[in-house]
Amino acid sequence: MPPFLTHDALALPGIAHGFFTREGGVSDGIYASLNCGIGSKDERDRVLENRARVTEALGVPSEALATPYQVHSADVVTVETAWAPGEGPKADAVVTDRPGVALGVGAADCGPVLFADAEARVIGAAHAGWRGALAGVTDSAIAAMEKLGADRRNIVAVLAEAGAEPQHLVRMTWYVTDKSEYLARLRELGTVYREIIGRHFPAMALVQVSGLVEDRAKVEIEATAVIPASEASLAGE
Repeated sequence: MPPFLTHDALALPGIAHGFFTREGGVSDGIYASLNCGIGSKDERDRVLENRARVTEALGVPSEALATPYQVHSADVVTVETAWAPGEGPKADAVVTDRPGVALGVGAADCGPVLFADAEARVIGAAHAGWRGALAGVTDSAIAAMEKLGADRRNIVAVLAEAGAEPQHLVRMTWYVTDKSEYLARLRELGTVYREIIGRHFPAMALVQVSGLVEDRAKVEIEATAVIPASEASLAGE
């Protein structure tokens, strides 16, 4: 079984999840990894085996996995039954309320985001690169989940962070559009920072810009974390 990352926030009753890495696959050559991209030029049988290993780790049959044809959009598809590998619609988010259906997205340098409302039994997955994030793919996923009965107040959303913890942060760059407002609200920001990061203070820089990627954002943060090999923890090992 391939190793995978998990997050406590998604450890919900009756919902399995995992952020899979390159490890544990059968592909070789330039695709030597757990390549699940059915649209790649990798050997199809190897990709299908990799996908089967992922679904086995999640406890569902391989035919239950629904992955879209990703195009860096804000489009979302509601899944009633999983389609055959390679026949997914063009979209960058998938949601479902059907028990037994597994949702997946692939990511290289983009962000895979998993969503779940444990009370409504609605889940989602989104491929959020800068273009999709700017177009609102996560908002689209949440809106589609709400149509299935989810309540955004109960939706947990987790962006894969490669297993890093606050203590692994080595640098942070804060981007703001209004330096005066930022400075006026430092006390509020400090309270939130300590709640999430604690008292770990890596090297930081502040940059004032004309606009942020997210239209509604007041602050955007770009950070680098370094995880020592001895501390890397993967489930399923």
